[in-house]
Amino acid sequence: MFNKTNNSKNGLLLMCRRFYGLLFFVMFYSVQVLAQDQNALLIGDVKNCPSIYMTPQAVSYFQSTSQPVFSSNKNEALRGYRALIKLGDLGVGGFSAVGTIIEQFPRAVHVTEIKAVKYSGEGTFEDWMSTYVMNEKNKFMLSSPFIDYNNISLCEQYIEAVPQSTIIEQQPANSNVIRNATVNLTITFTVYFGTCALSRITGMTIGNNQNDWRIWWTQSGGNAIESRFGTVSGSASQKAIASGQKFKDLIVKAKYRMSLTTGDEFVGFIESKDDTSVIFETIDGKPYIFSNKLIRRSDLLELPKTLQKQATSPAAENTIITEASVVQFEELLSGSETNMLLEVKINSGATFNGKLETIDQNGLKINIDGSSIPISKEVIHTISILRQKEVKPQAPPAPSGPFDTIIVKSNIVDDWGRASPDIIQEGTIVKQDNSGITLKLADGTTMQIKRSDVVRVIKHTKTTAENDPIKRYALPLTCPPGMLLVDYPPGSSIRPFFKTCVDKYEYPNREGSLPQGNLSFTDAKMLCEQQGKRLCTAEEWQWSCGGFDNLSYPYGMTYEENRCNTANSIEISGARINCASKFGIYDMTGNIFEWVTTADGQPAMMGGPMSKCQTVSPGTGGSAKPMSGVRCCKSN
Repeated sequence: MFNKTNNSKNGLLLMCRRFYGLLFFVMFYSVQVLAQDQNALLIGDVKNCPSIYMTPQAVSYFQSTSQPVFSSNKNEALRGYRALIKLGDLGVGGFSAVGTIIEQFPRAVHVTEIKAVKYSGEGTFEDWMSTYVMNEKNKFMLSSPFIDYNNISLCEQYIEAVPQSTIIEQQPANSNVIRNATVNLTITFTVYFGTCALSRITGMTIGNNQNDWRIWWTQSGGNAIESRFGTVSGSASQKAIASGQKFKDLIVKAKYRMSLTTGDEFVGFIESKDDTSVIFETIDGKPYIFSNKLIRRSDLLELPKTLQKQATSPAAENTIITEASVVQFEELLSGSETNMLLEVKINSGATFNGKLETIDQNGLKINIDGSSIPISKEVIHTISILRQKEVKPQAPPAPSGPFDTIIVKSNIVDDWGRASPDIIQEGTIVKQDNSGITLKLADGTTMQIKRSDVVRVIKHTKTTAENDPIKRYALPLTCPPGMLLVDYPPGSSIRPFFKTCVDKYEYPNREGSLPQGNLSFTDAKMLCEQQGKRLCTAEEWQWSCGGFDNLSYPYGMTYEENRCNTANSIEISGARINCASKFGIYDMTGNIFEWVTTADGQPAMMGGPMSKCQTVSPGTGGSAKPMSGVRCCKSN
């Protein structure tokens, strides 16, 4: 009775499994047909999409400026743009549309005209213009005349915004430096829908030039797709590690090319497996269940990462080392020994370690952690026989001293709020300043210790004034004629400490002389070095200008007209007796811009008309300008 019941259950389970297998096959085939039909419809919409569509605003502007105008059907254009977004959503699944998209190369043009825009001196005119155009681009995307915001935002990086400005009036008039202006602004927005779709499908970033895409497609389009995504229909096949694997030998988590009895082909990974079916996930993330009856052929493309050789750093306690000797496939085939430890490197670069099980003319099998792995002869790059031997570990060399000792305040408290004992750190002090100390530990790593956490520093290593800012500050410094001492002693957490001499006036550093302009960064550096001086750092310049209170201007926190020369012309040094810092240094704001070096040694400019003590302008390229001069510094 028990056997009959059990057999009945097994028969019912078998019938259910066959039913669901047939149902899955029908559904799977239907989905594939529907997907192909959908792609064909989308490609048809792209074919009907005009290469260039202009909005009425763009047509009006281009006609008024006597530029070429393209007339096209709006509905066909919008339908094509929506199709391109959907094809891009498919990723490599939209590959069949690539040729059509390249030939049509759809893009849309819109023009925005803004009258009487006010610029009131917020940053440079160029920076203001760039920020304004960026804001207009955001507005354009939010109220796009083509598709909704969520979809057009997918193509944000393929929207080109080209501004044209006409200055109606400016202050000062006829000047290269604009402080206030009223501007008419025209921005031409071009949305490269074709480039957006192509990049999302192929993963390539070739740009907005249609001819560049044509060249890429002609020369390497299909191969480039294969190298990024694996095999797709119509492209060359990725070479298999093992071809035609039997169902029972399929490896979970390995990458396969599955050819089905329906004629379809998929590339992806086996997620799980039982006696009659596998769960298979394609490379674009779509899961399927394949019955063993549905699978016509399985080609192993990549083994699981867990079975590939993992490079590890040797630990001190290891006592086994492995020696490898390269052997030819034919030499291994002619031998009779099995169960030897091999390292097999394949053409893709992956390496596998395991024991040899079998070998024949077509390839070999190695056992890796209990899994029998077949490897085809044609994909093997190198075979090495591994031999292991025992060695005695050597103790690492003891760290050599002497070391500096830093006693650090502990921030850990117990349940009663009592602080833990201070922490002792040993190493070599490599840097210290107001913010803290950089300590190099015995193992070669470094740690940063905040100045507020330091209880005591006990110095054992040798230092010089060159690598110790405290010792450098302690050295005596006498300023030559024409230079003034700027002295910021250690101890403050809100400003740096340094001691340096600064030129009283801008180069040539003579009262009543006209400062020299049109200097490049290299010229300025050379002029200072010829006098035994150097360029000031941005930090030295700022604090020499703003004084101990870090003022915005040499004379105070608020701007005062006529205190310094804020015109776009150069005056003689010292002409403005009230334009001096607390240290007695003249014309640090106003008059001419001065070359300085940033913390990472890059050229920059400070001072000049309308600047504050803290204003640092990038000196990209270090080229000479009519208003670029220099003031020199000197220190130990």
